[in-house]
Amino acid sequence: MVTSRLFNASSYDDFSAWILSNTTDTDLAEQIRGVDPTTHASVKSIQQEIMNILQHYLRQKNLGRI
Repeated sequence: MVTSRLFNASSYDDFSAWILSNTTDTDLAEQIRGVDPTTHASVKSIQQEIMNILQHYLRQKNLGRI
């Protein structure tokens, strides 16, 4: 979430880039890209925000829980 933004020319972190390269769902990638690691006190907090995004996405797509 952090180093890929610092060392790559892309504004996408590795996870968002992976989603873009493996799906056609740009909305999900953009939501995850919007997670700002500098506003979190811990890696666990970042992980929880991403899990919330994924759970919301799956509920919208009616794919159940992860």
